[in-house]
Amino acid sequence: MQAASPAGHPAGLLRLEFDQALILRDPGQGLVWLLEGEAAAWWRDACLDDAAAAIAALVDNADSDLPSVRARDGWRLPAQPATLDRILSDGGARVRVRCWEPRLSAALDRMLAPLTAPAGPVDRTLDLLVQDGMTGLFEDGAFVSETGRIAWTPLIRRLARALNGERDWLGVVHAATVGLGSGTVMLVGKTGSGKTTLAGGLIAHGGALVADDATAIEAETGLAWPCPLAMGVKAGSWPLFADLFPGFAATTALQAGARHIRYFETPRRVAGGVARRIDAIVFPTWQSGADVQVARLRPAEALKLLSSSGTWPVDDDRRLPDFLAWFKAVPAWRLTYDRLPDAIAAMDILCGDSVDDANARHFRDTV
Repeated sequence: MQAASPAGHPAGLLRLEFDQALILRDPGQGLVWLLEGEAAAWWRDACLDDAAAAIAALVDNADSDLPSVRARDGWRLPAQPATLDRILSDGGARVRVRCWEPRLSAALDRMLAPLTAPAGPVDRTLDLLVQDGMTGLFEDGAFVSETGRIAWTPLIRRLARALNGERDWLGVVHAATVGLGSGTVMLVGKTGSGKTTLAGGLIAHGGALVADDATAIEAETGLAWPCPLAMGVKAGSWPLFADLFPGFAATTALQAGARHIRYFETPRRVAGGVARRIDAIVFPTWQSGADVQVARLRPAEALKLLSSSGTWPVDDDRRLPDFLAWFKAVPAWRLTYDRLPDAIAAMDILCGDSVDDANARHFRDTV
C-alpha cells in the first residue's frame, strides 16, 4: 500500500493503492473515490491539467451521502443556556455534551440516556450548533468542524473517542457492533439497511452491545472501544423489537425528519473500558422473501460499501493508510436476509460461537 500526492496531480490530493484499486481523497472537499480497472489506470497516468479537470467533475457529481466538511469563520458559542446539557461517562472519561438546536437536542436526549453521569468535573466538553442549515462542532470551546447539513453525526463520532480517554484512533466507523461470546461482529450499512434490527436480534440472542452508530477503532491495537448509545429503532422494526424485548413497548416515538424513531436502551452491553477485537465486518440487507445469503467480499468491494454507509470513517488523513491496512485484515461479508433467526444463525457461525468448529469451517468454505 502506498500513499502519495505525486507530481502531476492536484496539490493536496491523496492517492493510495488498495486491493488492485486506487483511492483518491480530496481533503479540501471532504470527499473520497475508489476507482478500479480503466478508471484507476487513467488516474495513475494522468497529467496535471487532465487530473485537475477530472477532480472538478468528480466534485460536481459527488455522492450526496458523503458529508462535506469545511471550516469557515462565523461560529460562536451562544450566551444563552443550551437546550441539552448532559454529563456522560461509560466508567472512564467524563464528557459534557451541549446542544442548542431543539430537534437535535430531543433526539440526543434519548440517544445519550444510557451514558448519563452525575454532576461534577468533566474531562472534555463537546458542543453542537446549527446555523444556516449547517452543523458546527466545538471541543473545549474551540471550533472543530462544520458539516453541510443538520446532523448529530459529528458529535457522536467525537463522543465515541472522547469517552475512551486519551488514545490514538484509526477512525470511527458508522456501525452497530455486538459482542457474541468470544467473537465480535461489526454491522455496517446505510440508515434503513437492517443493521439495527440485526443488532437487536443478536443482543436478544445473548450478545452484548459494544457500540451503536459509532464504533471507534484504536490505532495501536485495532480494537473497538465501547460507545453504547440507546439504539434508534425505526417504525418498520417496532413489532420485531417488541417481540424481542418486553421493555420496548414502554418507549415513546420521536419524529426525526420524515422518520419516526423509538430509542431503546439495550439490556446487555459490554462493560465500559473493555475493548473488543473485530472478528467480522458484515454489511446486512433486509430483503422481503429472500433466503439467507452470505458472500465473502474482497477488501475493495467492502470499502465501496463502507464509503456509501453515510460517513467516511477517517478524520485524520495521516491515519488513512493504517486504517486501510486494518480494514483489509478483517474478513468482510455481505448478508442478505428476510427472517431474523436465519441471520442470527449466520452470525453465530461467522463469529465461531454456539456452533462446533467443523460447522464453522464448512460454512466459511461454502461461501
